[in-house]
Amino acid sequence: MRHFLLLCLMSGSFCINAQNYGGTITFITADNGSPADWVMVYSDSGLMGYLNADGKEIVPPIYVTIDPFGEYHENWAKVQSENGRSGFINQDGQIVVEVKYDEIDKFGVYKENWAMVSIDGKYGFIDTAGREVVKPQYAEIPKKKQ
Repeated sequence: MRHFLLLCLMSGSFCINAQNYGGTITFITADNGSPADWVMVYSDSGLMGYLNADGKEIVPPIYVTIDPFGEYHENWAKVQSENGRSGFINQDGQIVVEVKYDEIDKFGVYKENWAMVSIDGKYGFIDTAGREVVKPQYAEIPKKKQ
């Protein structure tokens, strides 16, 4: 019953928060890959976002995909925008890596604490602080042979 009441209370704030991005939220779902008290929401066009337990919009529903937190980096979730570009958000819902990359590899594949990124067919690296340590400028960066 408590969950039902929370859901009803949050649904009243959906319409208000939805006005911030010009759409309405069509449905919500619990999501195991999000912070414990967050609820995933979807816009009419199927874009994803999050509300917290108080019904406050933490991540507006502007992303095509939101990967589970911690899959690439502890406390970060990889997001993808409608234009196909990727970046990361943190558990406060803030963008920590600009949503501008065509691809982002997992950290540690090439070098510890670095993740390979690409923009327009050029490759470089970001670090675990979200800084671009090697600008995407290389046509290829092969993996080390093991």
